[in-house]
Amino acid sequence: MDTQHQWNRRHNDKPKNLFLRNVLNGIFMLIAAVGMIGMWLFPDYTTHCYILCLIAVCIKMVEVMLRMPGMKK
Repeated sequence: MDTQHQWNRRHNDKPKNLFLRNVLNGIFMLIAAVGMIGMWLFPDYTTHCYILCLIAVCIKMVEVMLRMPGMKK
């Protein structure tokens, strides 16, 4: 039996919070990209860009917590 087929049979259901996770992941990528590009283009605002990157990491941590099976309660 094909390995991909076996995986699909075992993981047939989609996560209920997939849309929210995708939105959070998109926000994370956008804020992180703005922060990194900002550090390169505006060296006078490095601290602000670091803060943006830290906010992006916090958003990513929320998205990762939504993937954890024990957090769905």
